[in-house]
Amino acid sequence: MKSIFEHNQTKVVLCDNSLSDCNKIKALSTKFNFSDAYFTPGGSIKDNYYSVFDNLNSQYFCIFHDDDIVHFTDENVDDLISVLSQNLNKNILHLISSLSISENLMYVSVPKREIVKPYALHSIPYRNPFYPAWIYPNNNQTINEWHKCINAIGHYRLARKYSDVFLLQKLLEDTGYEYSSVPGLYFHIHHQTNDGAKLDIQAKLYLVLFTFLKSDFKQRIAYIMTLVLVSLKYMINKLYLISMESDTGR
Repeated sequence: MKSIFEHNQTKVVLCDNSLSDCNKIKALSTKFNFSDAYFTPGGSIKDNYYSVFDNLNSQYFCIFHDDDIVHFTDENVDDLISVLSQNLNKNILHLISSLSISENLMYVSVPKREIVKPYALHSIPYRNPFYPAWIYPNNNQTINEWHKCINAIGHYRLARKYSDVFLLQKLLEDTGYEYSSVPGLYFHIHHQTNDGAKLDIQAKLYLVLFTFLKSDFKQRIAYIMTLVLVSLKYMINKLYLISMESDTGR
């Protein structure tokens, strides 16, 4: 991220809510050229997000995860600034190329590939660009949706761990699914063992219902088939793990 740190039209802000690593991260924050650093030791995820939004004064923003990797060259950042400047009046989203890596899957998101409508359709299994790979315009419309998401209002309350899917679908619908591709590469590390969404059955059922209602007839047929195949794969994997544990215990 050195290219972003050193560019005169960008800034990197650190927001941290860790408790045990707080002092270590404070020491790191002085080592690197962060524009600002905000700390809420032991604070909630909501507190950490508000550290971002309460101090947001740029024309665009992007929220990078602490365990992911972002890569920009100096030329990438110049081109990125150029694209963002050209689209200032459009209020559209901008997508960085991304690579999602999990225990069982590697998924590459190519920005020039058309985003499927509805966006939620590729959420089970997940084949969409994750929300940190998007650059958002800093306007009232975007910030209001983020606040609803953070405070779990309306759809976001029921979506819980899938709130980012609903957030991006709403923002893309508001712009007629118009967005631009920007240079750079975002590596998303998906920790399936810590994925609360896998355990949140109610939220998953709500996502399925929401997606079904948003889809057309042909999409619904394909979606049902996908859900059946995903469920079968999950059950087969579960039975295999149970059998392995049984063999180990003998």
